[in-house]
Amino acid sequence: MFPISPVKLPSPLKSTSITEREDARIWQTLPLPVILFHFPLPLVSQPLPHSLPPSLPHHRLYALHEEIGRGAFSVVHRCTNRVTGEDFAVKLIDLRPVQLRENFDQTRLRRQVEIMQRLEHPHIIILEGVYENSTTLMLVLEYARGMELFDSILQRKRYSEQDARPIFTQIAQALSYLHSLNIIHRDVKPENVILLDSLSPEGFYPWAKLLDFGLSKMVGTEEGSAARTFVGTPCYLAPEVEARAYGRGGGYGVKVDCWSLGAVLYVMLVARFPEFDRSGGRMRVKLEAPAWGGVSGAAKDLIRCLMQVC
Repeated sequence: MFPISPVKLPSPLKSTSITEREDARIWQTLPLPVILFHFPLPLVSQPLPHSLPPSLPHHRLYALHEEIGRGAFSVVHRCTNRVTGEDFAVKLIDLRPVQLRENFDQTRLRRQVEIMQRLEHPHIIILEGVYENSTTLMLVLEYARGMELFDSILQRKRYSEQDARPIFTQIAQALSYLHSLNIIHRDVKPENVILLDSLSPEGFYPWAKLLDFGLSKMVGTEEGSAARTFVGTPCYLAPEVEARAYGRGGGYGVKVDCWSLGAVLYVMLVARFPEFDRSGGRMRVKLEAPAWGGVSGAAKDLIRCLMQVC
């Protein structure tokens, strides 16, 4: 099995307690979506330009500003539309190292764009435009000023159930929408959830958005099939995806995202990566004291439901 290391985050704080009855009632009203994925290690990594390539037709439309993120083959900057003054995030993907991969498939490279062009949901980052030349793919995205959920967890040490609930619900709603379109995200994790600086329309909780569709895939339609690739982030991987690393198992569908969603909730509530009991030939998620002593039975049941091994 692919190792899932029980890595600890900084020591958790004592969670806010609420009654079991009230907590069970609230958790049981939440939607339960499904999907997941894993990020492959890069073969080559080259620095990307710090200015928009002049050969791209957009260079006069957008003014490039500070870097706000970086990946294996990409860098993200804030940019401004010179005409409207509106801010966007521009993701510059360097196509050169990707093309050196042995099984490079241009169709797969464009899958992220094709999927994002279908999406319109309040809890998903919106794709505004696409530009391309021979070396660079540029995605102009909605600019979401805020903090990654992972950084928020580190800052708070852990989330109380009361504070975790609205964020979890928003992620679940985004996944439910994706699954209704037969789309698997395959990389659901706190680093791919942004908490906006602005609050929800009601003004009571942070507004959350799901991002990074680089590993997403259409399944179960004429345009797609069952996913069979070992992709995703180890600590949030469903067992059926994990099995593909060893040539075991068949295809998988949107349910792998449910596992990842459960892992996200696990990390939010105790500020630790998921730990498992593998005795008896069956893998079970550990939800034991002292770390879980202050967490309600309803929240633990929800995690078990999401992270169950079929």
